[in-house]
Amino acid sequence: MSDKRKKRRAAQRRLVKQQQRRKTPITFWTIVIVCVAALALFLARATRLL
Repeated sequence: MSDKRKKRRAAQRRLVKQQQRRKTPITFWTIVIVCVAALALFLARATRLL
C-alpha cells in the first residue's frame, strides 16, 4: 500500500519538474491530444466504411 503511494508521489513530483522545465501551457498539449484522438477516430471510421 505504501509502495503505491510512494510511486504516485514520485510520479507527481516528476510531472511538476517537467512542467517547471518547460513553461509551455498545458492547453497546447490538450489540443494536440484532442486532435490526435479525433484523427484516430476519423481514420477508424474511414477504414470501417472501406
